[in-house]
Amino acid sequence: MAYLQTASVAILAGFRAGGGAEFKSYTGSTQGNQALNIASSQAESAVWYIACAFAHSGYIHSYGCSRRGNMSTGNSLQNIVNDNATTSPNGGSWSFSRITNANTAIVKNGGNYPGGGYYSVNMWGWDLQ
Repeated sequence: MAYLQTASVAILAGFRAGGGAEFKSYTGSTQGNQALNIASSQAESAVWYIACAFAHSGYIHSYGCSRRGNMSTGNSLQNIVNDNATTSPNGGSWSFSRITNANTAIVKNGGNYPGGGYYSVNMWGWDLQ
């Protein structure tokens, strides 16, 4: 027998929660040669999935970058498991790191091409603040 779980979703300034899962989303525009730093806060022990991409004129492989992976923190530790990472000399790369026990940095490292494009960063997980 299959069960269907339904949950309401609350939305507040880019933060959504429902059914125990939490979601954060950041979007905007930047240059390929510029760095972008998105600081996000979590509880000391949290687990989440991050998917981020930057594209210039629709090109991710040659003029953009993307990364997907899981990250968890707890007791001053961090663990990152990458699913996929696409980098380019023109668009740069993405990196994830723990700043403190409750703060994480998601960074687009600058490439060498000055053309602009759009980025999207999405986080799903447990105990996002």
